[in-house]
Amino acid sequence: MKVIFLDFDGVLLTLSDYVRLAKSGLSLDDLCPSKAVQNLFQELLARTNAKIVVSSSFRIGRTTAELETLLQSWGCSNGHVLGRTSDMKTRGEEIEEWLKQREHTHMDVDRFVILEDDVFDLGNMLPWVVKTEFEVGLTQRHVDEVVERLNDD
Repeated sequence: MKVIFLDFDGVLLTLSDYVRLAKSGLSLDDLCPSKAVQNLFQELLARTNAKIVVSSSFRIGRTTAELETLLQSWGCSNGHVLGRTSDMKTRGEEIEEWLKQREHTHMDVDRFVILEDDVFDLGNMLPWVVKTEFEVGLTQRHVDEVVERLNDD
């Protein structure tokens, strides 16, 4: 199975999304990625057939089903959310823990990447990071890199 550990801020949501939200006077619940980012993320899922594990701080206080619903409302998922990492350690340790819990199960992870803009707490998980920038978010270059990493046979 292929897995994308997904951060929202700086990947799906960018600085311009937050500026637009602030100017609109709407609430955080009204935040939504741009159509361009939605399309890129859908392309990424279609080209890799990967599952999503949410590692974003948006996971805190939300169930996997709620995260799936949120991503669907953003046009960024269609049954792809497999789970969420815990919220007890550094992000790198949380990802390692999630992977370890799935070793030698029917949910073996063959390949994974971490889509993240903020890498300070990823520790020895850095080799699996595809790094984005908060100001820009997901780009075609990132999609192509994830596809290459996950689909490379």
